[in-house]
Amino acid sequence: TTHFQTPNVFLYSALCLLALVAITPRQDAYYAFLGESPAFGYMMVGCALLATSRGRARSIFLSGLCFSFALLTKHIALFCALGASGSWFLRDLYLYRFYTIRRMGVFLAGVAGPLAAFELVKVIVLGSPGFMAHWHGYLELLSTLHVAPQDRLSEFFAVMNRPYLVSVEAALFALG
Repeated sequence: TTHFQTPNVFLYSALCLLALVAITPRQDAYYAFLGESPAFGYMMVGCALLATSRGRARSIFLSGLCFSFALLTKHIALFCALGASGSWFLRDLYLYRFYTIRRMGVFLAGVAGPLAAFELVKVIVLGSPGFMAHWHGYLELLSTLHVAPQDRLSEFFAVMNRPYLVSVEAALFALG
């Protein structure tokens, strides 16, 4: 409580979740937010552990695990994880130059462990051809979701013209 002022953290989290619901382009928040809220929670816990670690390897490792769980929940959390951990390690590099490399190694072990275990389980379950087919399908999905450079302006205007109505049920669901 002395570090985070718990009521302020709760209020900040509630406002962020309400903002996520308010800006969603879909009206069915039940399907739009299947992973964003847990990924946001993992990111918050990971950042809090990293900020209060005081150089302890256990806290840094647990922070890496939280960032890894956020990445397993939503791949878009990669940008948040890179920004949060990168800024912390840059500050740490400036303040504690000799210990930073060890801390980075501990953090990366925490991040890479669950990711590697998940990919290993996929290889075991799907087999090598199935694993490669899965990744080809995933990359094809990403390429179909990509907006061509000549259509970005029209896609932007289409998104901006959608109605953004937030119902009371959707807001209560997000806060819940």
